[in-house]
Amino acid sequence: MEKYPIDEKKVFVMGISMGGFGTWDALVRHEPIFAAGVPLCGGGDPSKVDILKEIPIWCVHGTVDSAVPFAGTEEMYNTIVAAGGERITFEPMDGMDHNIWDYATTNGALIDWLFAQNLELRYPPETEPVTEAVTNPIEPGVEPVIEQTGESSTPMA
Repeated sequence: MEKYPIDEKKVFVMGISMGGFGTWDALVRHEPIFAAGVPLCGGGDPSKVDILKEIPIWCVHGTVDSAVPFAGTEEMYNTIVAAGGERITFEPMDGMDHNIWDYATTNGALIDWLFAQNLELRYPPETEPVTEAVTNPIEPGVEPVIEQTGESSTPMA
């Protein structure tokens, strides 16, 4: 993010299979970075529900997945909802096996939802303090006196 022009309010994480497990883990470990997450056929740690329940998550898993048990995603969803999480969507793919990424990555509703997410929806920006514009130039060699705005007008150095 330091090298490329990335909108830091719209960073997402998405992973498939082991990447689905990684997505859950990244959301827990780096929660303030991600505006949303999309774990695809991967389970997570339900003991981290207090972190996960506040994050927008859309999870997808095939109900007959032979590589990663469907029950892992189902447990994550149920645990988050039971803890009061309202920002999670679970899309079980009835009768589908492990290969659900073609569907998930071309699902217009999921993609539209993902790009509508923004960290400011979870963390509204704080109100900037009101400051007065500097109207007099600073003379060379003279230490400026900056006054606080608000209740106190005590000069500060």
